[in-house]
Amino acid sequence: MADNVFYYLTYEGAVDIDAITDQTKRTAIEQQIAAFGQTPIQLFTRPHPERGPRLQITRPLRFFPSSITLSAIIPAPPTPATATPLFPQPLGGGLGSPAGRTRGGRGRSEDDMAVVFAGVVGRTAVSVTRGQLLTVRPWYAPKKGVQVGMDYSISMGKPSLVCRIGAPLSAAGASSHGGCFGLVPGATSAFLLSGGHWDNAIHSTSVADAATVQALQQHSDLVTCLSVSKDGYWLATGSRDTTVMIWRIDQLGAHTHAQGDPFISSKPKAVLCSHDDAVTAVIASSELDLILSASLDGTLVFSTLRSAWFLRSVHHPNDCANEALRVALSAPLARVAVYSDAARMLHVCSINGRWLEHALVDEPITHLALSRCGEFLVTACTAGWDSGGAGGGGGGDVSPRGGGGGSEMGMVVVRSMHTLEPLLMFDGLGSPAASLSTTEEDAILVGLEDGRILLYALKLSNH
Repeated sequence: MADNVFYYLTYEGAVDIDAITDQTKRTAIEQQIAAFGQTPIQLFTRPHPERGPRLQITRPLRFFPSSITLSAIIPAPPTPATATPLFPQPLGGGLGSPAGRTRGGRGRSEDDMAVVFAGVVGRTAVSVTRGQLLTVRPWYAPKKGVQVGMDYSISMGKPSLVCRIGAPLSAAGASSHGGCFGLVPGATSAFLLSGGHWDNAIHSTSVADAATVQALQQHSDLVTCLSVSKDGYWLATGSRDTTVMIWRIDQLGAHTHAQGDPFISSKPKAVLCSHDDAVTAVIASSELDLILSASLDGTLVFSTLRSAWFLRSVHHPNDCANEALRVALSAPLARVAVYSDAARMLHVCSINGRWLEHALVDEPITHLALSRCGEFLVTACTAGWDSGGAGGGGGGDVSPRGGGGGSEMGMVVVRSMHTLEPLLMFDGLGSPAASLSTTEEDAILVGLEDGRILLYALKLSNH
């Protein structure tokens, strides 16, 4: 039983206005109702709609940073007995080192186990070791992103394919920082693109059966880096011959492949000759219609992707010469992160060539990667990381979680692309990082020198 304590005129039907003969009283009641309103007898004339879906959050690094943790350690796959290269080894020592690697492609040394590339395309996770061992695993992730109040986890399955692929890597290709590999989605199968081979070619390999689909030989020297655009229609390659080549990828397959298979044009659409030294990094951005490339003389060159026009050339502020700069391009922010190992400086510049932020780092950064939203920069260090240092937007004293780390521990640091301030830190890798990448789900894949892959991802439980 309820006691109605509101003024009686606030209830519909409490008074019959038409029955009031006193004009003054009637006017006063009408003004009272007009000023304060009345509660209707019935609020809804039809059933209340069903509750909508729970709020979906597709950017865990922004909304759930504290819930991102080490969710899986993927062990190194066993080497199959038949895992021998498809091409003979070049003379002079294995895959680029006269000692420490296996000879003739047989067996497996510790150096060959390093995971130099790990990436995800669709529902497939692909990794490649320095000894060119291709491993394909299923990728398990929620299809509709993160929902508040639900169980959420990301994982990899058991290997569905393990075999050795491609022409042998040269010394520079074997020691590259993962920039010589890329993935192209296809209707029936994904394709792994690789450079750094002794034959100066770009190799396309099907991840379904490890068959070599194409070998493109247009560069006159070693292919040092390559990049596939986000839409999957463009490929950019850089070489020690100082050129950058732009290739068109036909997603419909073309006439020489099965319908639905990707196909790279046999000749580049354009050749960019804006560098005076060996190209060490290249990024193709279909969103910005931009090609970003870096060379050994510390020069960054911006060109258009589709028309291949030169836009501008920017020199590193620390005059870094004879060094392979590490770069990462954020298309949503139109910003570029640049790391110089000689200066131990992490810089951010705009695509217009203006230097915006910088931070001094205590430990050398070996790899850079960006979150899919472009607002977070993920870095891998070879040793324990103690502070962000001083600079125009970076740092503060931040201690690593779980105690200090030695040179064999390593660390992954997530920074803001706006300020370079460290936001998240994961230490104790147990082995130096050999590769670093991010996925659509904001998961972080760290390939280690000992052959393992560390998966840092959001893990939520409703229990």
